[in-house]
Amino acid sequence: MTNQKDRLQNITVDAMPWWRDRILECRPIVIPDVGVLPSAAAAERAEFELQGIKSMICLPMLTAHGHLQGFMGFDAVRDLCSWTEDQVMLLQLITEIISTAMERRKIQDLLHENAEKFQQITENIGDVVWLSSSDQKILYVSPSYERIWGKSCQSLYENPLSFLDSIHSEDREFVNSELQAYYSSGHFEMEYRILRPDNSVRWIHARSYSIKDANGKIIRHAGVATDVTSFRRSQAALQQSESRIVSVLSNMNDVIWSASWPEFKMLFISPSAERLFGRSIRDFLGNSYFWDAMIHLEDIDVVHKAREQLKLTGISESDYRIIRPDGQMLWIHDTCRFVYDEAYNPIRVDGNVSDITARKLAEEALKLRTAELERYFSTSLDMLCIADLDGKFRRLNPEWKRSLGYDIDELKGRAFIDFVHPDDVAATIKATSALAEGREVLGFVNRYRCADGSYRFIEWRSTAVENLIYAVARDITTAKNLEIQLSRHDAVETLMARISTMFINIKPDEIDNCIQFALGEIGRVLEVDRTYVFSFNDDLSFSSNTHEWCSDGIEPQIDKLQNVPSAMLPWWMNHIRQLRPIIVNDLNI
Repeated sequence: MTNQKDRLQNITVDAMPWWRDRILECRPIVIPDVGVLPSAAAAERAEFELQGIKSMICLPMLTAHGHLQGFMGFDAVRDLCSWTEDQVMLLQLITEIISTAMERRKIQDLLHENAEKFQQITENIGDVVWLSSSDQKILYVSPSYERIWGKSCQSLYENPLSFLDSIHSEDREFVNSELQAYYSSGHFEMEYRILRPDNSVRWIHARSYSIKDANGKIIRHAGVATDVTSFRRSQAALQQSESRIVSVLSNMNDVIWSASWPEFKMLFISPSAERLFGRSIRDFLGNSYFWDAMIHLEDIDVVHKAREQLKLTGISESDYRIIRPDGQMLWIHDTCRFVYDEAYNPIRVDGNVSDITARKLAEEALKLRTAELERYFSTSLDMLCIADLDGKFRRLNPEWKRSLGYDIDELKGRAFIDFVHPDDVAATIKATSALAEGREVLGFVNRYRCADGSYRFIEWRSTAVENLIYAVARDITTAKNLEIQLSRHDAVETLMARISTMFINIKPDEIDNCIQFALGEIGRVLEVDRTYVFSFNDDLSFSSNTHEWCSDGIEPQIDKLQNVPSAMLPWWMNHIRQLRPIIVNDLNI
């Protein structure tokens, strides 16, 4: 098999219009036979045949908001392949999981960048995020559950409905009613109180929705629970001490404002608005158009999108430019949040505006200073690095993360010898000594540990200039593994031939011995720890382990697994009754 990764970089989607149209429509592309693609897909057929593809599946990767962020492909190169609907659905689910993980990583990166700015908010809010299966089993709950509910996450995994035990007695009937309505509508949003184990009361704003597959079948439930206790208390305090707060706001650099909803007429704006915007407070009050008149023409759409987000979620954040009367342009960060009445209808919008001009200018200056070096480092398909003679990384390009999985900051300042396979350390030290002596090192190969704990074969070309080592590294694991795969493939084919021959014209009294022998050979070739055969009774209500092979050090289970009730394994039996293979790559997923 030829690796296509290096060749398939920066591909123009317009070069394959038939494929592009379907991906942009977020439609799965299932091609059992590339050779019979329609004439409209001539460009796609040529590209697929160039890669040696005979059959393929291509699934769009969507964000939680339905935006296309990429796709996953599954190619059959050796033979034509037809996929069942169950297989396609499984691949779609895997694609969703990976897509969600990628989006979560982007969100986490964004939160990290803004950690200092929003530290106080994130420390006090800490939403609870949860995900459950269609049969209400909890798949994930964020650690904030323990802080807000005062109960362990494990308790929720063990009993998914245990969170209901904490609901305030006065709110329980309402919450149960909303949950029943949710099962038909697939969505709910409500506020209720909980009573923690320490007898303190918390207000919770809960939102949940169902996730469906392409056929409209619910496959998961997801939700967010926000502790809004502080907001409730702050709202009451605001009504009681408005004059005192106005006095405090007068000394702030940020602009605090409040507007009616949906008219968006300004009800209050802090005195700092005159310093920031260069306009009188009187210009803002009661005027629903004056604010928009300040916005830079190129940023009007940004503000409109933020207001749409406010309508959907009750909160929004945006960065945009405003023009002062003296012509000066400023960058501001605007945060908006709904204030609700007792019926939970939005009646007001409160906001906070910060001047972020200095930060934006600093970001632009930094961007210009590093652009040239970044272009060189980021476009290389090889792993580039600069290290000192002590063997510590000083600079690395993004290919290190793509190849080995580490964030660049994890590697900076670390000694590269820390990541070398123990069996390759001596040879690596010898190569480093050669560099220190001024000799160039070419074609040196060692194994490097990836972020997930696996190892990759890396080929190096290095040279030392003054006190620095400049190196180009390339991942050659595919070539190395190909040799191993070819050897294993030959072993499997040989084993299949031996077993087939052995069972031809076999005598009845030899069947058990042959099965036992076959289980052992299969286990050793496939490098698994246990192989076995189970037999059902006539009505499939019980099964028993009839044959078992275990590798050295593995405890046999055959004596424990006799007359096992099928009812104990409903999910398993559902697949078995449908004559579907069961493949579990990770029991923890």
